[in-house]
Amino acid sequence: EAFPFDHEKVVKAFKEYGKIVEVNAGSFFSRPGSAENCRDIVRYCKKYEVPVVLDSDAHYCDLIGRVQPCIDIIEELGYPEKLVVNADVDRLCTYLERRKERIAAL
Repeated sequence: EAFPFDHEKVVKAFKEYGKIVEVNAGSFFSRPGSAENCRDIVRYCKKYEVPVVLDSDAHYCDLIGRVQPCIDIIEELGYPEKLVVNADVDRLCTYLERRKERIAAL
């Protein structure tokens, strides 16, 4: 909430430029209001079919891999699992390989 921005406009730009959106579980604990902002952003990602990655953004070893708040939001909003880039290793590797090929083609 400290840095308001037009969520829809930014998500549309991510779509246009082939970017992914990070849903960061660390935000839920360190930034008040983040849960509702994340919901709004994920709603737009769903609307525009923008892929996301879920992560813990852990700054302490016991928090590594704790992404449940992110999972809760995407499940609550019916965000398609096929657009979660890091839902499984194969999908992540495929995404990274395609990205590498696109960059090499430039």
